Amino acid sequence: MSKQAQESIKASLEDSKLEARLTLKDLESLQEAFELKGDTFERLKLNREQFVEALSIILNKGTDEEYEELFDKIDICKEGTVSWDQLSQHLMMQLYEKDDKVRNNQVPQWRNPKQLSVPHNDTIIGIDFLRSSHKYVSVSREGTLALTNSDLQASKCVRVGTEACRQRDLWVTGFAVLQNVSKIAIGFTSKEIAFYDISSKSDFSCQYRVQGLEAAPLCLDYWFNPDNANEAVLCWGDVKGKISAILFLSAAINLFERQSGPTEEKQETTLVVGLADIRKGKFRNSNKFITHEAHTDWARQVKYIAGLECFISCATTWENSMVIGWIERRVSLPGAKAAGGQKRKDEIDFRKVMRISTFEVHQGINAFDYHESLNLIATAGANNHICLWNPYVVSKPNGVLTGHVAPVVQVLFNRSKAQVISFSKDKVLRIWDVQLQVCLQRLAGIFPKGQEVSTRFFMHEDTGRLLLSFNSAMTLLAMKAEIRDRVLSHDMPVIGAVLNEKLGQLVSGCQAGCLTFWLLESGQRLRQMPDAHGSAEVTALATDPGADRFYTGATDGFVRVWDWGGHLYHELNCNSISSSAEVSQVLALKQGVVAAGFSKNVTMFKSKSFRERRVEPSEWKEQDVHQDEILSLASCPPHSLITAGYDGVISVWNSSSESCTRQLMQRCSQPPPNLDSEGRSSRSSRRRSAGKGADEAEASFTVTRLRVLDTRKPRARGSANLISCGANGFVRFWNLHQGALVAEFLAHTQASSIIMEVSPDCQHLVTADGGGFIKVWHIADYCLDSAGQQAADGEEEPLVTERPALESEWQAHSDQINDIRLTERQDRLLIVTASSDCSLSLWDSFGNLIGTFGQEEHWKIEPLSVVLERLERERQVRRTLDAYKSPDFNEKLAGGLPTDAQP
Repeated sequence: MSKQAQESIKASLEDSKLEARLTLKDLESLQEAFELKGDTFERLKLNREQFVEALSIILNKGTDEEYEELFDKIDICKEGTVSWDQLSQHLMMQLYEKDDKVRNNQVPQWRNPKQLSVPHNDTIIGIDFLRSSHKYVSVSREGTLALTNSDLQASKCVRVGTEACRQRDLWVTGFAVLQNVSKIAIGFTSKEIAFYDISSKSDFSCQYRVQGLEAAPLCLDYWFNPDNANEAVLCWGDVKGKISAILFLSAAINLFERQSGPTEEKQETTLVVGLADIRKGKFRNSNKFITHEAHTDWARQVKYIAGLECFISCATTWENSMVIGWIERRVSLPGAKAAGGQKRKDEIDFRKVMRISTFEVHQGINAFDYHESLNLIATAGANNHICLWNPYVVSKPNGVLTGHVAPVVQVLFNRSKAQVISFSKDKVLRIWDVQLQVCLQRLAGIFPKGQEVSTRFFMHEDTGRLLLSFNSAMTLLAMKAEIRDRVLSHDMPVIGAVLNEKLGQLVSGCQAGCLTFWLLESGQRLRQMPDAHGSAEVTALATDPGADRFYTGATDGFVRVWDWGGHLYHELNCNSISSSAEVSQVLALKQGVVAAGFSKNVTMFKSKSFRERRVEPSEWKEQDVHQDEILSLASCPPHSLITAGYDGVISVWNSSSESCTRQLMQRCSQPPPNLDSEGRSSRSSRRRSAGKGADEAEASFTVTRLRVLDTRKPRARGSANLISCGANGFVRFWNLHQGALVAEFLAHTQASSIIMEVSPDCQHLVTADGGGFIKVWHIADYCLDSAGQQAADGEEEPLVTERPALESEWQAHSDQINDIRLTERQDRLLIVTASSDCSLSLWDSFGNLIGTFGQEEHWKIEPLSVVLERLERERQVRRTLDAYKSPDFNEKLAGGLPTDAQP
């Protein structure tokens, strides 16, 4: 059994303990039993037998064995008796521990990604935060240094460089912010480090320039003593794999003092400092230079750890992937002579790297981070793994976090929650729990796409902002405020759900791979199946037309076939010989099961091959129709299969011949800029924007959902039987048979992407966005009758831009809605929503919450007439309250009531 499964079972067992089942009324009854004895008030102390007997009488939710176990937990000193004080203290400790566990394991809720305006034209090499001016600083490879204020607006921008070589031959390789002196150190390929003053009063002047470095610096890090701002360390790693550092003794005064010279000589603004002079001790403020051989290849990152008195560095080499250079203890020689033979008043600090510790990682390390409290180093491996290391143990890591399917390019600790944030080359962001060593959250498909993208990210924990760079662009991910005391259906984000109308059951799946079976009528949890795909994450759920089986797809490239009793029947292998294929969509047809996802091609499992437990796919004839991941599947009987994805192309296939018969091209590549109050788009906007890059235009086309209106049989060109939705909040109606776009409208403003579902009778369309908002549209007559809209011969068919009737809208969740399912009960259209806020909820089409799966109280779905009567009573009460608040009533009250007035 995997560790994740053990933790899930442990958590479920903890929730089932007696202490977790006690209510407030139970505690009040226990307190009364303990503190009242006859007519006098005193505190009782019960022995084991009395304790078990008392709880058996007072409570009706436990066994004698559970009561005995609770007694033993409280009586840890073996006194033989338990009092109310001891019992209440034990219960409080249990609540505190549970609260701490929930806080540490709480999954961050993110707002929609936001593209920031930054003045960079080349790859951004790093992002940091200036505490003194409360601004973000970013530096790009061509030498642009930009400041962004706390409102994320660009405030200042300068070009940095050097006179040592031409600007076009110069690259910025790394930088470090000197927080205590409001300066920034920038490394150049010209083998020098420049120090710029970035205080608010400064014009980014270059104050110092250290030249004569042995090799070009690639990465820099700066540390200063919070108790003594004069004590600081600047370290860097170079292209030869060496780690070097300058130790400052008077950093707050100046980093390098100017040498005395003739008064008539004009001093240069920039002080040029030779590294050889620092080595010789000519600068009293930069007292010591330290260097050591660390790697046989480029040093990718370096960091000075004051608590350990060491330098940590990494490289993409196997033998010395990570090296710790331990600095010897301080050795001070009083009265040492400075340059010129003069005695110095201070003591010179002679220090050096006395030994190194070498860590070996397969394929090397791209980046790392260190957590002081946990004393752990997290490494971003080129082998797709994240390792957690104890700095003193080089033989093996404390833990290995697996789940990324591409090299990890950066890793950071979220220190306030003991979590690790990692980002991989395939643009997948993951949040990990350090203690449990499991993935809490996975974010994919929301970041800019491109073949070769250089990414850096910076976490500002005070504001909950995560800034990510993609080449020269910058994206913001902001955390939402944490919501306490909410009902959780799963421990992880809920990715989807499937319904069985005949059984009245619902199965939901979370990112951790846990499947939960629920009763729709009451919300009762029937059973749970942790690790449905082992250690892989579940990414898709689907059911067949008869709902006899349901299907789960996962990141391991397998689709599993289950019955509603939780029995596993088949495993469908979507992986090819050369690569693994993450499954994002599953669709059951009469002739078999279709799966699609990251492989960009359709994978078909024909019904006749379902004989063995392990099923291999049949060869789909036509390949490479889509240029990117397939995000949505739909079928139109008898033989049409429809696919769409990131590239925005909707492909119509003949499922019998396995050939693409038609492709539907969207007319709008970005949100139409001219929208009226009703969300209608102007005719001129329905063209591809020539000024947009390929990646941005492609992202604007993305299709997340396809739905076929089964009850419609369109004949005229102006009628529609296919709906698509996705990027920028748009919904589009298509005539599938003629391949024509019939209508488009903006359903959700300010939404980067939306999903949708259609009611069984095709009368209603429900849409949902990343902010947790739901909208219900009435589409019974929308794009159905084209009378009066036919175009003349040779003219283009007019495009419908009017919205259908909006019946209701509300915010259902605090985070992104990942799936919607619709059903009808008691003459009511019911909506099941699965969200990244870890909850699964049931609503009616008017926005009334029936319940959240996992809540303590079970619900009963009432008929629509009963709901309407209750709503009418509530409206009457509100009208009465409004009457009491009216000025006429207050005037009558102030003037007194007539004598014959009835109260």
